[in-house]
Amino acid sequence: MKFTLTPDDPVFCGVRNRQRLAVIDGVADQSVVRTVVEHLGQKEKAVIVAKGVLPEAAQLLQELSPGSRVKKAPEDMFPKGTVN
Repeated sequence: MKFTLTPDDPVFCGVRNRQRLAVIDGVADQSVVRTVVEHLGQKEKAVIVAKGVLPEAAQLLQELSPGSRVKKAPEDMFPKGTVN
């Protein structure tokens, strides 16, 4: 996805220009979206990648941060046995 890793950031794992990447090892729900958006800087947008995405989470993200995106992760992104 061509993001630069940000391992010391407590919320985001990558950055590309004014986009911040949040990878969720679980389901992106409304709570996840609110947390991610709260941590965005001015004029930043989020790309959220999660194992699952609830439709209401995608809708809320567009309302709170137009231009931000949420995507369902490919099956092989989180291999079995991965510990986070």
